[in-house]
Amino acid sequence: MTGAQHPGHPGDTGPGAPSQPVPGAQGASALGAPAPAVPMRRIAPLTALPPPPRIGPDEPALPDEILLESRRDLTRRLLRQVWKPALVIAALWLLLVIGYVQSTSPTMWALSPLYLGSDISLGTLLRTLGLSPWGVTAALLLVPVLGTAASIALVPVASARIARLNPRHELTDLAFLRRIARTWARILLAPVAATIGVLGLAVLCQAPLAWSDLSYGVLAGFAGGIGLTWCATIAARALLDVTAVLGERDAGDALAQDRRHLPPSAPLDVPRVLWRSLLEALRALAVTAGAVVLPLAWLVFGFGDAVVVFGRVSDPSLGSRIDTGLSLATWFVGGVLLALAVAAMALVPWIAMRTADGLRSQVTDLRTYPAWNDRALVNPWERRVCMVIAAADTGIALAALLLLVLSLAAVGGLDAMAWIWIVLDLVLVIPVLFGILLWRMRARLRDVVYGPASAHMRRRCPAARIAPEAGTRSELAADPVVRQRLRAAAGDAYGLDPVWSGSGPVGSGPGPVGSGPDLVGSGHGPGGSAAGVAGRPDPARDLPDGELPDFGATGSSLTPIPRRVRRDDGSIPEDLTDLGRPRRR
Repeated sequence: MTGAQHPGHPGDTGPGAPSQPVPGAQGASALGAPAPAVPMRRIAPLTALPPPPRIGPDEPALPDEILLESRRDLTRRLLRQVWKPALVIAALWLLLVIGYVQSTSPTMWALSPLYLGSDISLGTLLRTLGLSPWGVTAALLLVPVLGTAASIALVPVASARIARLNPRHELTDLAFLRRIARTWARILLAPVAATIGVLGLAVLCQAPLAWSDLSYGVLAGFAGGIGLTWCATIAARALLDVTAVLGERDAGDALAQDRRHLPPSAPLDVPRVLWRSLLEALRALAVTAGAVVLPLAWLVFGFGDAVVVFGRVSDPSLGSRIDTGLSLATWFVGGVLLALAVAAMALVPWIAMRTADGLRSQVTDLRTYPAWNDRALVNPWERRVCMVIAAADTGIALAALLLLVLSLAAVGGLDAMAWIWIVLDLVLVIPVLFGILLWRMRARLRDVVYGPASAHMRRRCPAARIAPEAGTRSELAADPVVRQRLRAAAGDAYGLDPVWSGSGPVGSGPGPVGSGPDLVGSGHGPGGSAAGVAGRPDPARDLPDGELPDFGATGSSLTPIPRRVRRDDGSIPEDLTDLGRPRRR
């Protein structure tokens, strides 16, 4: 069932899904008296659905299924929209340069107003921290300009990616618009993300930079830079006016029926389920990091830098190096534990579905309702699986934290900073992780089991592409293959038989015409006998390749006309090559 109309629930105990009134029921009277209760009937539940069939790859879009004339037109529209995210990206680059300078020693820069006006100049402070005054000035002036120009230069890349998006692949038109904005923002912010990644590798490789090691200040700088990039990505998505980019259009059905019913009625493809579970676990961890871990890291590591700096001032024997207190072995153990935790999280959905098999008989409706409350009311199997996945993944994260504590105790790394993070993880991060996992599983469990919804459905929508991948719509309409498809589609629309245009007998040619009936209407299919009905000619014998019948002009229903012979009796020429030849006298 597709479209915005949503299926109802059975019985009086179901959620508030739409129901159908009984024909002949009366509404309110003309005098405004209260209308009598209209008896409603509920749509019967569906409890024995077969596995949803997979839809093959889409055919190339026809010209009338493409929204814009060309990809160049789409690029021009995006360039008219790029100035707003460009301002955000320029401000982001400026903040990243300032953060790079400030993270060399956050505490020293926080105290700089107290001593910069006395005996210490700004240049002296920069050189003390390993920075060049001219280099910092050039970076403040050039990096925002060059970084923003790099993002603007990627607009054609974003246009190519957006042009291939198919609105029929999304369950709702709103999801399609969000997908466009998400693709746009990710490509524009790609230079920023790549720069942060290269900077991290340079620090790990001990490159000659102001960030010489993973001190508390440097870690705070990384957390702040990644967090600012995350916020800029959200702002770039919000600033794109997708309606202005696409222009006036028919959005089609507001909602398509999601055919990926749960529990699945076919055996699971275990390797694919595990792979999709792994990706979903990584996304949940990324959302948790962006929402909770990065702000906490910026605050906690900044506080740790202050503690170390004041400790060094009070005790000069501590030296000039500000370390995190974590050895290379500790980082290695933490990375291994994180990888093992993510791998264990990938196994949880498959195990949870196996353990919930006993609830299959309690599912009263297999249809996919948009609201979670409706689904949970009729599908206890899905409710149990989502809860088990969220609880098990949270338990895995807690177990990984306890193992990390034991590892730090073994290598002597349980300092004050480690205890701060342990307490924050227990009190804040892990509870938030549980909520995010539960929320994402309620929305994404079908993606884990089946894959994307577009593999099993197509939303009713006039458009199938935003812009042609190459050329224009006019050039596409002039393509012979496209014109043949348009003629075949027009014939189907009017109930006509497909036109035969191939070599060999009728019904054996290429394309959609190979399965049509013969031209004489003998009732034989493509594989039927060539003898036909008595008195009827044989199409394979009387209709040579590419020649039209004369429809009984010479006594036969299919008398062939010799090819490449110009007739002087006013008949229609066979092809365009005969039009320029002089008539024979």
